[in-house]
Amino acid sequence: MPHKLKIALLGATMLGFASTSAQAGLDGNPFEGLYLGFNANYSKVKSKNSYEDLEPGVDELDNNFFTGIGNGAKNTGYGGSLYGGIGTNFWGPMYVSIEGALGLAGGSSTATVNTVTPASGTTEAVHSTANLKLKAGFAFDINARLGFTVSDQVLVYGLGGYTSTKFKASVSGQDFSSSAGGYRYGAGFEVGIMEDIALRIEYVRTAHSDINWRTNADSLTFDPSTEALRIGLILHMD
Repeated sequence: MPHKLKIALLGATMLGFASTSAQAGLDGNPFEGLYLGFNANYSKVKSKNSYEDLEPGVDELDNNFFTGIGNGAKNTGYGGSLYGGIGTNFWGPMYVSIEGALGLAGGSSTATVNTVTPASGTTEAVHSTANLKLKAGFAFDINARLGFTVSDQVLVYGLGGYTSTKFKASVSGQDFSSSAGGYRYGAGFEVGIMEDIALRIEYVRTAHSDINWRTNADSLTFDPSTEALRIGLILHMD
């Protein structure tokens, strides 16, 4: 994680805990009711990739551009999302909420692909490599949170949910995009920093379903997973 981001996180956390007189809501029950918020994401994507020649007995120059692919290395990226939900304390300090979000996931993965093309002016096969980028884009999330209120200003929770994320693959001028569902889990906390306003910090991991890209007799399969550190501000509206 970049040094500047670590400093920003530390400063935000210290600010939240220093605001001991602030409440994130009304009547000493700060996390009850409806809320709206915004998250900024620092994300990473990695992918397990595989290649299949759908017509292995045919001359590769006739219908193939790809001949293989490696696994995708993590690349970082930034995104953000708007979300809203409703929460309540249901048994003493125990807390539960459900929320939905729309935004950009952020992050990407880079893999090396093997390619075959004809030599200029000939029918001779030329084998080379290229870099393929798999990027996470627009996402729709549904999350449930379960935790407990440490005090009137602090909520600690775990989360689980589902996301539909659009991924785009790009290589040598060719593009492909597809949405992939995924199940996620993570943990985080909220800290009241002023009346009706809370700071949220959470870490989330997601395992996505496979994505298949078929072009001519080539089939590339991606099995992406993502992780994200998310920092946001929340308006509680009880």
